Amino acid sequence: MPKTNKEKRKLKTEPRLNINLTPEQKKVTELLYEYDVVFVEGLWGTGKTAGAVGAAIKEFRKKEFNSIIISRPYIPDKGLGALPGSVNEKLALEMQPILDNFNVCQAKSTTEKMLKEDTLKIQYIGKIKGNTINSDIMLIDEAEDLTYKEFVEVLTRLGKDSKMIFTLSKEQIHKSINSSSCYYTIEKLRDSGLVGWVELTENHRNDCINKIIEYLK
Repeated sequence: MPKTNKEKRKLKTEPRLNINLTPEQKKVTELLYEYDVVFVEGLWGTGKTAGAVGAAIKEFRKKEFNSIIISRPYIPDKGLGALPGSVNEKLALEMQPILDNFNVCQAKSTTEKMLKEDTLKIQYIGKIKGNTINSDIMLIDEAEDLTYKEFVEVLTRLGKDSKMIFTLSKEQIHKSINSSSCYYTIEKLRDSGLVGWVELTENHRNDCINKIIEYLK
């Protein structure tokens, strides 16, 4: 539920990042002031993950949360099975794009320090059941690849004084998930007033990408 004006936090100085977020991306931070659960939707290249990571870092630096927890769905047939290493090591590779965004928003040494001090945690979807997230910020990247059951299991972990951010795009649903994707169900929340929802539209990659994709449809 949205917070009242009295519940909104006021800061003398806003925590700074190493990058300048666009007005669209800044909306993620604004929504986190009002809602405990925020969805960030957008096509490839619109800066969903960067906006979500930037918002999470800024919230964490206000020292109101113990840690940032990052996760994303693990899709076995993405080709990781052929790579050497344990399941956990392969899953760590899945998290690298999120960590790359942390290193863009802040110094890499800061990210490494957070990982070492356990204030930045990697949590795997399959192991989240039974946990309660208290005084933490959880970021779920590529949430369109969650099944409805997985989405409910993640959402119901939200405890006291915590926040959740989901990034998602219906255009990027993995083929092995397809009809079982939670996207079409959670999209109903868009105008519910129960969660924050922002759609990013500005492309931060090569301008030709959208034209090529549109031509191929």
